[in-house]
Amino acid sequence: MKKTLIYTSLALAIMQSYSASAEIRFNGFASIKAGIASSDDILYEYDDEIDFKNESLFAIQASADMGDKLSATAQIMAKGRNDFEAEFEWAFLTYELTETLQVSAGRIRTPFYKYSDYLDVGFAYPWVRPPRSIYNIGFATIEGISLYHSDMFGDWDVATQFIYGNFNDTVKPFLYNENAYPVDIQDALGLSVSMTRDWFNFRVGYLQGDLSTDFAAVSPAVASILNGLRAFDQALIGLGAQPLGLEQKAQDVEMVEDPASFLDVSINIDYNDFLINTEWSKLTIDDSFSADREGWFVSVGKRIGDFTPYIVIEHFDSELDESLYQDFPTLTLPIPELQQNYAALQAGVQGLVFSDKVDNDAWTVGVRYNFHPSAAFKIQYTENDDKFMNQTSSLISFGVDLVF
Repeated sequence: MKKTLIYTSLALAIMQSYSASAEIRFNGFASIKAGIASSDDILYEYDDEIDFKNESLFAIQASADMGDKLSATAQIMAKGRNDFEAEFEWAFLTYELTETLQVSAGRIRTPFYKYSDYLDVGFAYPWVRPPRSIYNIGFATIEGISLYHSDMFGDWDVATQFIYGNFNDTVKPFLYNENAYPVDIQDALGLSVSMTRDWFNFRVGYLQGDLSTDFAAVSPAVASILNGLRAFDQALIGLGAQPLGLEQKAQDVEMVEDPASFLDVSINIDYNDFLINTEWSKLTIDDSFSADREGWFVSVGKRIGDFTPYIVIEHFDSELDESLYQDFPTLTLPIPELQQNYAALQAGVQGLVFSDKVDNDAWTVGVRYNFHPSAAFKIQYTENDDKFMNQTSSLISFGVDLVF
């Protein structure tokens, strides 16, 4: 709330100070979407009762050209999942260093994905939502600085973006978790390069930073495991025995300033009304119980007049660090209760590691209908196969995306 007030005050101050001389342009976008999952299932935060709030949103963007190559941009967005409480999604200043190079500072979009800049602008892509096997990190902006360069090199249009900043907020990591956790990322550093020639586009993006997530603050089970690991060595010392180094195990489990990296590669083709979009990504968080995550999707569609039917195939899985529970020392303790506690701690760490297990296949078929120059109706059916839980669920979602 404090950050929202700060950004609101900043934006109002900017507008009031420069409204007399600056050229301010307003535009916006909105999505009215609904979905219903198969009976007794939950998929993408939809259950078996139709929901019109989950992915609906409204946004207004104001861009003020203050002259002499300086501009300010602010975007206010109200999302249905947040009870349409308006928040500043973007708020940054931009200065054009040259005709091809500009620097921006403030709250800016993190260039994780191909569609990062248009993540909430449903009118910009064919689907009801970007495929969740890739687009699943629970946040999309950071506070920092961006250096953006765009120029032609022969027949290629090349755009390069360098970004540095921090992130601190409470989010749902990977959008598959039911709980929101406090997430802090320091020294986030990223680079993305997009190369386009006629109907072909290639993009690669890489980001890294130091990630902290206080799972114990939200999950009593995690807090119990961490406290138990740290207390166990003290109990052994009290009995005159050698500690097992479980304090280090607790540090290996929790996520405090751990190195994290994200790599995303996409190839996109728009040729003779055929649309082919592919994207692959991998997220790695070292020195914690968090698994490495890898996902990909392939989408094929074709424009037929105002209609664009499409099909999407996607996959998302994780690679667990099973050494966290497998390398517990084998020992026999003289006190049965202590032996039971030790076994319970090992089982708790194993359960924590497997709580990050993901192995999903999904496919989607849908159609987009441009019934207005600035609005499109979309409807799609998605079936998700959770192979780890041996559970298949489906979702019908539809809605209207528009820009104004």
